[in-house]
Amino acid sequence: MFKHLSSDLKVPYPLKSLRSTLSLLAALMLALPAGAQDTEDRVFINKSKIPAEGSAAKDFVPAGWQIESQLGADLNADGRGDIVLKLIQPMPAQVSEDEFVNRHRALVLLLKTPQGKFKRAAVADRLLQCTGCGGAFYGAMPAPADLTVEKGVLILRQDHGSRNVSAQTFRFRYDARTQQFPLIGFDMVDYDRLTGVTLEESSNFLTGAKIVTTIQPNEKTGKETKKVTKLKIPKTALSIEQIDFYNSY
Repeated sequence: MFKHLSSDLKVPYPLKSLRSTLSLLAALMLALPAGAQDTEDRVFINKSKIPAEGSAAKDFVPAGWQIESQLGADLNADGRGDIVLKLIQPMPAQVSEDEFVNRHRALVLLLKTPQGKFKRAAVADRLLQCTGCGGAFYGAMPAPADLTVEKGVLILRQDHGSRNVSAQTFRFRYDARTQQFPLIGFDMVDYDRLTGVTLEESSNFLTGAKIVTTIQPNEKTGKETKKVTKLKIPKTALSIEQIDFYNSY
């Protein structure tokens, strides 16, 4: 099922047995929507072009990229305003309004220093799904990659699919000891829009607990059959920079 595993988290395409797989890796790995798997279409950000320190968010935007959104938050609980920077490839110069262009994204996390500058804390070049990764569910609309910060936890929500829609929620929190942003939680909901069959998985990597819920509607009675399974999983320490939304070939 998996082509190979390394220290980085890899995502297979296609993920054929999502409903029956309850392992840790299946909880983390995402099915890459059709149309986004072409290797020649992958243009990831060059991390070496992003400076280690700067005075403003714009200083961390390399050539060939632009800011899609910017979020201010205290990521490391030091009382200073940090920056969550979502970058995206710009639209080509000569593109009509009704023409869809697939653009890749990158996530840059900046911590504010006591001197008032910003230092690069993490660059996740393969975590955010591209604008064309939404599958038939989004059609020509850009697929989302929504970022929020709640009580110091960085949360990413994104979904994609066609008949089956898969929605994922990643949670990261800064670790002062390692100076990284490890994954502390992952939620996944896989919903069959035709039958209503739903698989929900919630993994907590701080406690090593995982809850799997399957929901099976009954058309005759109008009721649902719900089954909840509690599992133990390894307490992983994957950093935000290790998670790869894209397939490895």
